[in-house]
Amino acid sequence: MKKVELGTVSHGTMRNEDLIPAFRELLEELDEDKEYVDLIADCKEIEESGDYDAEIAWIVLEELIDALYCFSPGYCYFGARIGDGSDYGYWANLESIEATIQDGELLSVSDLSDVPRGHNEFVVVTNDHGNMTLYEPVIEYREVWAIV
Repeated sequence: MKKVELGTVSHGTMRNEDLIPAFRELLEELDEDKEYVDLIADCKEIEESGDYDAEIAWIVLEELIDALYCFSPGYCYFGARIGDGSDYGYWANLESIEATIQDGELLSVSDLSDVPRGHNEFVVVTNDHGNMTLYEPVIEYREVWAIV
């Protein structure tokens, strides 16, 4: 699966004629399994007709947002950025992160070396400047032997 970059996809507009093509292009890039070919075709039909104010255009826009949300990395969402309703993209869900840290469901450390041995869940590392990085557990293999 293609990695999603956090940040802006479309900024400064909330018009269907701007959002639908931008979101469609991103969905085409992300949809490697071709799950959304019908939705992408609907988008292209709207773009070709130029009928962005039709009810179907609003429905398609909602479906695009829902589809793009499905590609969100852990503890992130696709949608308008809090504080700027015209800045659409992928954003960290800081409230969710804080809540799961407080509930003890997400480990928060200041350095990866602080992760307890055997821990195999997501980890948030927050440095002394407040920068936050989310890590997922990945099994790493090391060579034990080889026959040449």
